[in-house]
Amino acid sequence: MEMDDQERRAFLKDEYLFLQNQYEDFDRRSLTIKGWLSTGAIAAIALSFNSSYKDVYVVPILVASIAAVFWYLEAYWKLFQYALADRIRVIEAYFRSDSDGHLEKYPLMV
Repeated sequence: MEMDDQERRAFLKDEYLFLQNQYEDFDRRSLTIKGWLSTGAIAAIALSFNSSYKDVYVVPILVASIAAVFWYLEAYWKLFQYALADRIRVIEAYFRSDSDGHLEKYPLMV
């Protein structure tokens, strides 16, 4: 069953809005995690400078290693976000009636 251009545009609009929301949601969550991490890191380092324990030097090392792990996970997470970018560009090219090669490289399947 072949769909007309009006139906295709409606489906692509819905898909575009969903993908764009997902793309921006990655950034929102990433900023939230960075905020928590930086707040916790500053608090832990401040407590370590104010502490009189003999092994207090371990706290900044632990904070740095936890921060490195979170930055690595965020970089890996960005791969999923960037995977949505090609499809978003294809849909945008369709609505612009742009023939820059995106439609030939990634044809619309709707």
